[in-house]
Amino acid sequence: MKRMSKHSILSMAVVTAAAITLAATAATATPQPEATITGTVGENVSTTDNYDGRHLRYVGDPASAGYSEWYQWGSPYILTTSPEVAPVTMTGTLDLADMTQKGQVAVIGLHDADALRAGDRGEKAEVGIYVARGTDHYRIGVTDGDAGGGEFVQVFRDIPVDSLDGGVVQVEFTVDGTANPADCASDAADIATADGCMTLVVDGGAPLTDSYGTIVPTDITIETELENGANLGWYSAYPSGFGPNVGVDYDLVVSPIVPNVPATAEDCKNDGYHEYDFKNQGQCVSSVRANEEAGKK
Repeated sequence: MKRMSKHSILSMAVVTAAAITLAATAATATPQPEATITGTVGENVSTTDNYDGRHLRYVGDPASAGYSEWYQWGSPYILTTSPEVAPVTMTGTLDLADMTQKGQVAVIGLHDADALRAGDRGEKAEVGIYVARGTDHYRIGVTDGDAGGGEFVQVFRDIPVDSLDGGVVQVEFTVDGTANPADCASDAADIATADGCMTLVVDGGAPLTDSYGTIVPTDITIETELENGANLGWYSAYPSGFGPNVGVDYDLVVSPIVPNVPATAEDCKNDGYHEYDFKNQGQCVSSVRANEEAGKK
């Protein structure tokens, strides 16, 4: 493992396309403990008039109540449980074959849900997997961003480009708010303000570990990062003329998540039932009423 000074970001785009299927019946929507997200870091998947290619996160289309209009693609949205209660994991593959230009950077991971609800764009504040393309290698590590200062990535591994069969790597990323940062921080100075540990295993190799929680949006007060869960998303950077797609295809299972179910009958109206994967408004309303009756018993 090596250490790296703050990465110079050349440009950025923040959006993600993701997919999740929530099984539903006329009586209730079945809770799902995990979600599968697939897509390409940097891709423009939005068709909204105000899309500017930089500041979107995956929280639903249209954006869910309380979220900024910047976060309006993908339905239904994904919210993880809090890693302060139990670890949140992302496992699957990253295909790096199309990441061909030196200077391309991709980060995919968790964005503080409270910060996004408050309207913060969240760029450079992810707790996630970091991938950068060098001349003849991929640099893969863990990051909690540098939105509030510090170093973008401190712990990483360099993998020769020609050593990857087809450019695909298997990854297992864990964010654990119950872990003691003193056991994982790469810099002792980070321990005092850290909230937990993040761990990345690439192709079954030695774990890459570091603390997270020292980097939070500068204009929003968050005592404990990810305390109330996270939304999935990505960040990308690329040399001029080579973006926004940076060529990292992801296929990841995220667990555990908070089931996306309607809280009231109003949530089902005005085509809102689509957000919860019901076939029609009546089925959605029936789900709400069934859940209300179940809560009274």
